[in-house]
Amino acid sequence: MSFSEFLWVERAKSRLTFNELSQKASVSVSALKRIEAGKIEPKLSTVSRICKALGVVYTVGGGII
Repeated sequence: MSFSEFLWVERAKSRLTFNELSQKASVSVSALKRIEAGKIEPKLSTVSRICKALGVVYTVGGGII
């Protein structure tokens, strides 16, 4: 599972809007939308902040811990 797919699934599960996740993760709404659409690959530090905000862990290869 790609990070964009993972983000889409986990954001839907958490019922967070882009604005809410943006505030929690300190990532711009436009960046979150581009990441979720698969248009850009986020830096590891951005992945970490997004996962922390969602309360999940994303492992290389797309697993959830």
